[in-house]
Amino acid sequence: MTFGQDSGIPDPTIPRPPVAEAAGRSGVLKWGLVGCTFLSAVLIVALVVLGMKARSILGWALARVEDQVMEGSAPDVTAAEKQAFRDAYGGFVDRARSGKVSPEEIRDFQKKVVEAMADGRITPEELQALTFAAGPKKGP
Repeated sequence: MTFGQDSGIPDPTIPRPPVAEAAGRSGVLKWGLVGCTFLSAVLIVALVVLGMKARSILGWALARVEDQVMEGSAPDVTAAEKQAFRDAYGGFVDRARSGKVSPEEIRDFQKKVVEAMADGRITPEELQALTFAAGPKKGP
């Protein structure tokens, strides 16, 4: 049995679309690589800047904690108790900026602040506990 124009029976093979010519090396792949390279460079620069600014960011965050404690103090907290906390906490911040306070100690102190602020007010007893926690640690 023969197929084609001469026999009148259509050819059963499915015609294939013409193969497109390779479009060189410029295309999606090239722009994808350029974009990834650019994003990698931006990420590296951002990490370097973050590393250089880490201490100032830490200082800002720690200062904000002091503000929250002072704002959350109950009316029966005396000015002397507030000043004792400011003094102890100022030393804590200085030690943290100089790297003498470990991240775990900072996290533990923040946890104590969150626990003290749980009810929205810091009592004199809670402020005294925070003052003690912020003070210099004795021992090795």
